[in-house]
Amino acid sequence: MGRPAKGVHVVYPVDVNRAPRKLLLCVPGLGEKSVERILKGRRGQALRLADVARLTRGLRWARPYIVTRDWNPLLHARPVAAPPPQLALFEPAEKL
Repeated sequence: MGRPAKGVHVVYPVDVNRAPRKLLLCVPGLGEKSVERILKGRRGQALRLADVARLTRGLRWARPYIVTRDWNPLLHARPVAAPPPQLALFEPAEKL
């Protein structure tokens, strides 16, 4: 993960529709050109995940760290499955 710019405290996930340039540059997978495209693209309308995918190549790395109009990694995270039951090595003795 990239290091934040000097003087910028990063709290993930970052909203690509509201975050300033410095904060967007701290997101893994977003470089200078991608951030410029995002800043220009969000002027007309709020960006969706498909829009960010079109504007950048690093969506695979950026997805867990960004929020768009239709994507929030905190809401769309995969549910954690319950651990499987512990199997017994021996059959329990029958009660008399």
